[in-house]
Amino acid sequence: MTELEMVHLSSHHIIISFPHLALSAFFTTFLGCTLCLISAYIMYGRRICDTDCGAYNIWPSISAVTGVIPQRYFWRACVAFWLFPRLLLVAAYNSFFAKSTFQVSKSSQANYSRLRRVALCVHILEVVSFVGGNFIANKENYPYHEKCFIVYTAASETYMLLHLLLIWKVSARNSLRAPRIQWRCLKIVIACTTILFTAFILHRKTCLNYAFSVFSLMEYLIALTHTIFHSSSVLDFSEEVLVLGVPVDSHKSCLMKEHKG
Repeated sequence: MTELEMVHLSSHHIIISFPHLALSAFFTTFLGCTLCLISAYIMYGRRICDTDCGAYNIWPSISAVTGVIPQRYFWRACVAFWLFPRLLLVAAYNSFFAKSTFQVSKSSQANYSRLRRVALCVHILEVVSFVGGNFIANKENYPYHEKCFIVYTAASETYMLLHLLLIWKVSARNSLRAPRIQWRCLKIVIACTTILFTAFILHRKTCLNYAFSVFSLMEYLIALTHTIFHSSSVLDFSEEVLVLGVPVDSHKSCLMKEHKG
């Protein structure tokens, strides 16, 4: 896109670079969670690590540090700011995969398109379950919060796999750098999730000391790995932009109608 075209579009459209979109989406929640963790320790001390059954715990869960007051309201504000760029990122990913359909062999294009639509639905489910689980704290409605957490975990990891399968089907995949990082991220997330649920079951069934500490640590590692997974896309999409607005011809048509009126 030339400089002249950028100026022409900018008068009628909002142009957002992919790197700005990705980084703003994921570092909003990353920095928000970090601030909640630090401030919760300052305000509540060791109490933030307390467990219901009295098991010894040295590391608070994300739900714990974002569920107390006033961190709860700050975290919800972070999630609200995160939501718009995150939905735009969903659209940007889907648009990229749609444009890449021609790079897939004709015999595989139908399956590729179906896989892309499934990935889009799973990606939206991931975002919705994340918002639902974070706007209702575990202290307010634990069963609902727990179900949202499980759905989010399943949806996020399923989308990571579908994302990589779609990339794999694109003929230009060998020139992309991000998938190499993202495959490692997926392996780490699967391993951490296995440990997380094992630790949670041990904590719930036996109230084993430090089991919840392991669960909490895995939560943070999974969140960080998710951030790296999506942020790494800027390595390959640094020149991509997302354009929001109406077509220029349609805009001119509206102006002409107003002038005649």
